[in-house]
Amino acid sequence: MNDELTQEETVAARTLGEAMIRLLIAHEKGQRQRCPKSSHVESAKPVPRLPLEPGPKVTQLLLSQREAARTLGICEKTLWSVTAPRGSIPVVRIGRGIRYSPDDLRAWIEQKKNRQA
Repeated sequence: MNDELTQEETVAARTLGEAMIRLLIAHEKGQRQRCPKSSHVESAKPVPRLPLEPGPKVTQLLLSQREAARTLGICEKTLWSVTAPRGSIPVVRIGRGIRYSPDDLRAWIEQKKNRQA
């Protein structure tokens, strides 16, 4: 059995180690790690943004958590923090899955606009 690492494995291990060290240092300093931008997340199919006007343009009746987060342009952790019962966005539970209605997402956006005005 060969105990030596290839150059590729060595680079991967070093990169992982450096990332873990940065995470531990940030944790010790009490800094929160930012969510990755949704544009960095690879997906099998692109999720279109919600149209401005409600209507038949939306082909899906319900969106997954990932689709809803990408549609709103926020990370999934942020979406989870504003989802009922923690926040004001209602969800549809199907078994263990959680789905979001595009109309509820639009209503939440309007509610946010009205509070800021």
